Amino acid sequence: MDQQLLQPILDAFVAHGITNEYLKKAIIANMQKECGLIPREENLNYCNTSNDRIKSIFGKRVSSFSEEVLSKLKCNPKEFAEVLYGCNNYIGKSMGNINPGDGWTYRGRGYIQLTGRNNYKTYGDLCGFNLIQDPDLLIKDKHVSALVSVKFILIGLQNKTDFDTQEAANK
Repeated sequence: MDQQLLQPILDAFVAHGITNEYLKKAIIANMQKECGLIPREENLNYCNTSNDRIKSIFGKRVSSFSEEVLSKLKCNPKEFAEVLYGCNNYIGKSMGNINPGDGWTYRGRGYIQLTGRNNYKTYGDLCGFNLIQDPDLLIKDKHVSALVSVKFILIGLQNKTDFDTQEAANK
């Protein structure tokens, strides 16, 4: 793999004290799958996706829309973000999205597609960055994105870093 692409992630491992090679490989594989090791943002433009597919992915959040309304909505990323993650639905509220526009503002970004105001606040604060003020840091700065993404994974693992096999780390 390209060392330049890996360096921010390797630096984040050092910063977070990750030494387990199995865990490192699992995290890199996850990031490779999510974004090809280049921090990205979710653009939510589903114009070329069938309405049936949209319904199968997003379920209840879009099931009440007519075919005509859904066809228009899926082509407007900002409005679609509000339907999926906005302050007026249960998922958006559970993510801490409290203001109109939060669904778009705190859409998936970075190496792992961090989503929701709560996650931006929590993991930004834990890593020393104001992601509420500047959510685009997760795509503008690979080092910020790597630090935040690795911290998110570590918290999800409840800071377990002592894997004995690759299979265990991958789970």
